[in-house]
Amino acid sequence: MDTTGVLRGVDVSHHQEGLDVGRLPVDYVIARTAQAAGGRYGTTRDRAYAKHKVNAIRGGKLFCSYLYLGNAISAAANVALHASIEPDRGVPVMVDWEDGSGDGAFLRAVISEFGKAGYRVVLTYAPKWYWQKVGSPRLDGLPPLVSSRYPDNNPAGYEAQYEKCPASFWNGYGGNTVGVLQFSSSGRLDPYPGNNLDLLAFRGTRPQFAAVLGGQTQEDDMAWTEADFNTPLFTDNPGTPAARVVRFRDAMSELRAGMKSTTAALQQALQLLADSPDLPVTEERLKEIFREVVRGETGPVVREVLGEDNAAQADAIVDELAQRLQIGGAA
Repeated sequence: MDTTGVLRGVDVSHHQEGLDVGRLPVDYVIARTAQAAGGRYGTTRDRAYAKHKVNAIRGGKLFCSYLYLGNAISAAANVALHASIEPDRGVPVMVDWEDGSGDGAFLRAVISEFGKAGYRVVLTYAPKWYWQKVGSPRLDGLPPLVSSRYPDNNPAGYEAQYEKCPASFWNGYGGNTVGVLQFSSSGRLDPYPGNNLDLLAFRGTRPQFAAVLGGQTQEDDMAWTEADFNTPLFTDNPGTPAARVVRFRDAMSELRAGMKSTTAALQQALQLLADSPDLPVTEERLKEIFREVVRGETGPVVREVLGEDNAAQADAIVDELAQRLQIGGAA
């Protein structure tokens, strides 16, 4: 097949830790938050997630998170693991269902728990080999499939590798359709020709894929690029110069990614917001993001110390901590 009408993407984890995904010639990035315990695997929190997220956003990519499901813990615990790393419910989720991820019933249970927790699961990574291994369960009613089928394992660029794929790679299964095709785990893209990448294809336009992710657009505070700063909103208004908008965007990225010094990032973002009233983000939304970050960072620790029997008390402590830090950060 040729690449005409194909939107290019990658999925990444700590295996690509040294790469700036914002520099890759792709339109979207899907990054792993964690791998839950299941089968021969233990639980792994992905140390590169925050960096990949910030770099993707700064590079103007559409962005999605993903969790590798594990059936050694409950469906709710899978979601809690993801939430401890990505507390922002506005970031779409792909569930990764493969070796160690349980059967079809467990997959549906995890997706249901994500919904209860306020997340949007938009894609189902479900390799055909694993689907067959667990008895070929029905997959209808789930988000579109991400199917992984490789013509070979040889390192190659995007066009060269995709051209080897037969049209049958896009055939659906389990009563669902293939929305995204992962067609290589050894793809090579500039400016990192020596690193292996999982290459993804979506047959459609950027706005169409943005709709799959839940309406994410270039104008979102998550995905501004330099082109956005050359509009009359910024160039004709001396109160909102491009440099200030860039600093605001970076502060927002740090908040959303749960990076260090989130209190300082909130303080910086609030000040920039006060100086630039035309920015399309409210003060309350900034504070909401901050509270989500604090809960994600402190919640698991407090609950572990107090024990599961004191979950309500732990949640109350975390909420109070988020409120007090927010007040201190915004002062």
